[in-house]
Amino acid sequence: AHSGCVHWTFDGETATRSAVNIAPLPPGSPARLAAYFGDDSANYYAVDAESGRLLWKVRVHPHKYARITGSAKVYRGTIYVPVSALELVVAADRNYECCTFSGAVVALDARDGHVLWSTPVLPPARAHRRSDVGTQLYGPAGASVWNSPTIDEKLQRLYVGTGNSETEIEVPRSDAIVAMDLRS
Repeated sequence: AHSGCVHWTFDGETATRSAVNIAPLPPGSPARLAAYFGDDSANYYAVDAESGRLLWKVRVHPHKYARITGSAKVYRGTIYVPVSALELVVAADRNYECCTFSGAVVALDARDGHVLWSTPVLPPARAHRRSDVGTQLYGPAGASVWNSPTIDEKLQRLYVGTGNSETEIEVPRSDAIVAMDLRS
């Protein structure tokens, strides 16, 4: 902090746009403090904040275009990770079967990264029509979670804002604030 000297660096698998959270690890962990962050391939990392050594890495969402841009929330040994995607970028290709991604929140154990729960914002996408060039189109889709979750300790709830729908199928949980049970 006094000199600006670089003590270590860490290169993730892909670009990182999310903020880095520094938090103490639970007792018995292989490090005292961890730096937590996500990347553009929906990987979430825990790195020893003192040495830069990778503690664990987990892919939090299976969709090909899923990514993590919002800052996760670390709370009482759990990391609440917001998941977004860039599926609309590839949807410019008229042959791409758009769109199937749903925004989500994934809760990870801070000690080892295992998934405690994963909640999509939208129901699973289904085939609903063909485009003017015959490409199968799906929906509902979208409602990315771009922002950092907010925790209400008293009510034990997690709140997230969601993005737009990526199809013409209207869904009540896009462009919305969604509440989830903190434990499940």
